[in-house]
Amino acid sequence: MNYIDARKFGAVGDGKTDDTEAIQAAIDEGAKTGTAVFLAGGVYLTGTLKMRAHSALCAEPVWCYRGEQKGAIIRLNDPKAKCHVDLKDAFGATLNGIVFDGFDLGEGIHGLMLDQHDYNYKEENYRFERCKIQNYSGNGVHLNCIWVYSMRFCMIFENKGHGIYTNGWDIFLVDNWLSGNGGAAYYADITTAKLTFTANRVEWNQLGGLVFKGGDKSNITGNCFDHNFGPGILFSGDTGIRPDSGLTITGNVFERNGAAEVHDDPYCGSHVYLKNQSGVSMVGNMFKSGLDDFSNGHIKPAYGIVHKDMKYSVIANNTMHWGALKELIVNLGGEEELICKDNPGNLYSPEQHAHIENLSITSDDKQLE
Repeated sequence: MNYIDARKFGAVGDGKTDDTEAIQAAIDEGAKTGTAVFLAGGVYLTGTLKMRAHSALCAEPVWCYRGEQKGAIIRLNDPKAKCHVDLKDAFGATLNGIVFDGFDLGEGIHGLMLDQHDYNYKEENYRFERCKIQNYSGNGVHLNCIWVYSMRFCMIFENKGHGIYTNGWDIFLVDNWLSGNGGAAYYADITTAKLTFTANRVEWNQLGGLVFKGGDKSNITGNCFDHNFGPGILFSGDTGIRPDSGLTITGNVFERNGAAEVHDDPYCGSHVYLKNQSGVSMVGNMFKSGLDDFSNGHIKPAYGIVHKDMKYSVIANNTMHWGALKELIVNLGGEEELICKDNPGNLYSPEQHAHIENLSITSDDKQLE
């Protein structure tokens, strides 16, 4: 495959040189013919980079979960920037294999950003693949009025805002980590419609996992929601823009979500919190409460599934062994043609947990002997 080597345009990647102009020149040249720009391993200091239509910025992904990173790292060096990568008018752009590092600079600086006030006449069709997007003072990914994007094999990590903010349509998120962000893992305050959210790990986010004030016709399947400090899924229907939500929530694992003390609403101490929703099918999920890693902290959540003002929906065949500390399913009223049945489970038992912990320790001791 033919690439444009950014080093031929003067990019150094030594962690000291400002490479903004060199990488931008390479992006602009590549966009003329639709040829991807390749970045060799190194730390490239830049201000805002602007992707173009049919442009691509690529590297080999050799980054890891935490600690020192290797590979191509594009690190922000401008604390006054609005964003690090500007995606406006970058139809068909691709970002692949790169670590985008905000370096905790400034306030409210987004990592990858599209910020427009209305939808374009054609699909943006961005592809984010195998990238790590971390340490931005705003949102890791901020996409306002977006029409079609996909994200695969990426990690959105320890951004001070939300991991991903989206107001838009036709979205595919598959096989990603959304971890340790200061807001929600994925936040929508207006709408996210026709979202396919599959096989993602959603963990340790302060506001919660998927936190939507508005959204409809989404498929949330086969994900792991673990230890978010709000509900793993919160759909509040606050905007009222699209009242027929049409959600499927199937085959997910929910564990240790919902630290209620960080929220005004005590029912945010739950795995799933659904309000003002219609046409929801939530079946075949697993719910479990517990302590923090290494048996630290306190048991959470207090509640398993909380629902209010639900219409024409099904909550069935979910397993809830040790599903919550206080109440497995909380009905706050207002339901109409809601089927909620066959959700077997029991409340968390500290005594039984301690018994199992002791058995595990005894077994480990015997193995060591």
